[in-house]
Amino acid sequence: MIGVLYPFRNRFKLLKIYYGLAVMVRGENVHQVIEPVAKAISRVPSWILEVLVIGVFLSSMLYLVPAPLQIVGVPGFSFPSFFRILGNNVYAILTVKSSSPTTLVTHKFVPLAPLIPGVTVDLYVFLYVLIAIGIGILVHEFSHGALAIRFGSRVKSGGAFLSLFLLYGGFVELDENDMKQRLSLIQLLTVYGGGVFANLLLAYLAVGLLYLVNAPGIINALGGVIITGVLKGYPAYQSGIINGSVLLYANGTAIQSTYSLLYLLEGARPGEHLILTTLANGVITNHVVTLASNPNDPGFPFIGVMLQNRDFYNFLYWFWTLNVTLVLLNSLPALPLDGGQFVYAILARVMGEKKAMRVTEGLSVVVWGLIILTIYVSIATGLWQLVAP
Repeated sequence: MIGVLYPFRNRFKLLKIYYGLAVMVRGENVHQVIEPVAKAISRVPSWILEVLVIGVFLSSMLYLVPAPLQIVGVPGFSFPSFFRILGNNVYAILTVKSSSPTTLVTHKFVPLAPLIPGVTVDLYVFLYVLIAIGIGILVHEFSHGALAIRFGSRVKSGGAFLSLFLLYGGFVELDENDMKQRLSLIQLLTVYGGGVFANLLLAYLAVGLLYLVNAPGIINALGGVIITGVLKGYPAYQSGIINGSVLLYANGTAIQSTYSLLYLLEGARPGEHLILTTLANGVITNHVVTLASNPNDPGFPFIGVMLQNRDFYNFLYWFWTLNVTLVLLNSLPALPLDGGQFVYAILARVMGEKKAMRVTEGLSVVVWGLIILTIYVSIATGLWQLVAP
């Protein structure tokens, strides 16, 4: 893309190319683009916006993220904040004398792995990542601008940037001085928390679409999981299930992904019967399967199939994952993240701007240090493979 745009670098004022490695398109008419959304938001009373956005942001920063987990097959609606995860990781590192991955996992160490195409994430899967994170960042930044305009401030500029293929996204440049003069502290905090709130809504959207796929007719085209292998001598083979068919239901429950099937099997035992509904060559068939014992663990059930998620679910999974990641990351109390801006805005009203900046910068060093430590331990112990898809 940079190569295509390079010959036009001097023709368009909005286009900037840096050393042939990065490109930025920046315009000053973004305020007019965002203003219609800000007017729509103005129909919602200010106090409702403030309570919702600030409440969600504080919860995501300090205690738990109120996000649905059904996308990974777990019927839950929250998980620990990144701040708590980092604190627990430090505790695990300090209390566990062995660097054994198993020991760290039993002490609830949560590994982190950067998205490196071809290493920690498949190149084909990375296409989903690019689309999902692009939408997430765009909506995140757009929300900051919409709330700033909603409360009477303005947006200076906005645009998009690209550096190689590892760093890209959109941005909205807020007028910080104008916001400090026009907005109250509560309004300012709402603007800073708006991006996280928007990403959380996108995570809920992903789960909503997942359930929509369960509707009759739609599930045949987009839902279920693909059976890529059937092992001879095991229940699926004996019941007539064939390679290439799509598993739609298990005991009448829609199978959205491999995760949802595994969760359903957790309550089953070898010897029990299971009705699997499959789609093959346009024909839907019910198969009665008697669960066998897992060769590696006789106490667990075994069907004898190899499965692969469908493309639509893969996109929803990454759409959910990356928006939740944006919530977790941006709610951290560290600069230049939204959480750092949030904390600084509060401290500046209490102790003045200079002292507030020193405290916020010190906190930022600690937080980023803990992230680097977690990544280092994850790579050094091999735990990064647990979170690498």
